[in-house]
Amino acid sequence: MPRLGVQNQHPCYWSDALLDPETEKTQVAGRYDPFDAGVAYAFIKGRWVHCLSSITPFLQGVRREIQLATG
Repeated sequence: MPRLGVQNQHPCYWSDALLDPETEKTQVAGRYDPFDAGVAYAFIKGRWVHCLSSITPFLQGVRREIQLATG
């Protein structure tokens, strides 16, 4: 998403690597950290780039707990 980052489910995740004009407005493969909802990875130009959510401090370490609670 231009200027917002990579969206994985609800939050958007950002890395400065997304500022590259060749990457903007393209689809990239994404992965999330199953133990930390504040972290995701985007596959950009042949490598996995670490991306953080703007609400990372509130999400750190909670994804697994959310999955267990919602079954």
